[in-house]
Amino acid sequence: MINRPIAFVMAMTLILTLTGCQAGQKFDFNLSRFFTRLFNPKKAKVIEIQKELDANAAGQTNSTRPVITIYTKTPNWVGAPVGPHLLAAVWPDGRIVWSHDKTHGGKPLWHAKVDPAQVKSLLEDLEKDKIFSDRHMQKNYLVGDIQRYTIRLHHKNQNVTFHSCHELFERNPSIVVTAKSVESLEGRTREQVLAEQPADFRRFKSTWNKIRTAVRNWTPEKGKQYLDSTDFLYQNSPTD
Repeated sequence: MINRPIAFVMAMTLILTLTGCQAGQKFDFNLSRFFTRLFNPKKAKVIEIQKELDANAAGQTNSTRPVITIYTKTPNWVGAPVGPHLLAAVWPDGRIVWSHDKTHGGKPLWHAKVDPAQVKSLLEDLEKDKIFSDRHMQKNYLVGDIQRYTIRLHHKNQNVTFHSCHELFERNPSIVVTAKSVESLEGRTREQVLAEQPADFRRFKSTWNKIRTAVRNWTPEKGKQYLDSTDFLYQNSPTD
């Protein structure tokens, strides 16, 4: 029979594990979180990742987090893993991590180094464009509850987040996403359609494309596989 002190230690260890409390942290018991971890660990993991992403956006994490993070997320009703699924992440010192799946993101992940001056230059250009300071800039263009792409930026204690679904729809070459809907091109080019859109939407698309193009250009053809890629993006930085 297990004696009482040992049973107490085992019980406390189980509670701390299921509540997510780590060494050095203040104990914070949450009954809902406890049962979620106990009966639905996958959902609990998604909740933890989303909380960390929200903390990033609020500037509450340390300086080792990425300055550019791009990921996808799928709504629950689709039946696919919800995510977030990493597409790419870039650090100010030139570290870059990217997904082998350029469309949906997620494992396997690879890491390498790029020129940090290029990363700095992009962020400074975005700062000059007032992307971080313009509170009135529209940053969310979503059509329905479908898979979304997200870009999160962090620069000089400033944070901005963009959400869009246009990359999903525009995989079809005959489709274009406008500020309010999804349309068939019907003989038009996307450039022609975009020229007729509101200035806010054109600015949004221009900024989005600028970031995505830069990160794609930085991404090397080969890198070192990051083997422990379950949640490193939200807790650690990859090392060479």
